[in-house]
Amino acid sequence: DYRKSPKKMIFKCRHCKSHKIDTWQKTYSADKLLPVLDNAVDDLFLDLDREKLENVYTKHKEKQLTNLHQLVYNINISFTNKKKSLEKANNKLKIMLVNDTDIDTIQIITSTIKELKEEIEELEIKKNDTDILIGEERKALETSNSVIDSFITMKDIYHKGSKKKQKNILQILVDKIIVTDYNNINIVINIR
Repeated sequence: DYRKSPKKMIFKCRHCKSHKIDTWQKTYSADKLLPVLDNAVDDLFLDLDREKLENVYTKHKEKQLTNLHQLVYNINISFTNKKKSLEKANNKLKIMLVNDTDIDTIQIITSTIKELKEEIEELEIKKNDTDILIGEERKALETSNSVIDSFITMKDIYHKGSKKKQKNILQILVDKIIVTDYNNINIVINIR
C-alpha cells in the first residue's frame, strides 16, 4: 500500500494496523524500497523454473487436499454422533409416548429431534460441498501443467512488457511481499 505526498512516496504496512508491535517498521521510503523490490522480483524470476513451480504447486495442492480430507473426516465423526443422538432421542420419545409422559417433556424431546435433523442436513450439505472442493483440487493438481505454463509465460513477458503490464503480472504472480527491512524482502508467489 502506498501514498504520494508532495515531498515523497512511501509504502505503509497494512498488517501493522491490526498488530501494534513497536519493533516493526511501519513505513518505507519508495526511493529506497523500489530498487530493492526490482532486484527481488528479478531474483524471483531467475529462481522460477518449471521444476520449482511444479514442486511448490504440488505441495500447495496436496496440503489443501489433506486439509479437505481432514474436514470430511471431522464431518463424518460429527455426522455419526448426531445420527446416534437422533436414534436415542427417537427411542426415548417412543418410550415417553408409551408411558404417557407429560406434554412439556415430550415437546423438549421433539424439539431436540428437530434440531438434530437440521444439524444432520447441514452436515450432509457441508460434506457434499467439501467433496466438490476435493474434486476441484484433484483436477487442479492433474492440470498443473497449464498453471505452471502460465507462470512461465508471465516470466517471459515480464521483462519485455511496459510498467503497466509488469504491474498486472506481479498482481497475478505475487500473493504478498514481506519486507523486514530494506535488505530483507521475501516475495510469496500466488499458487492457488
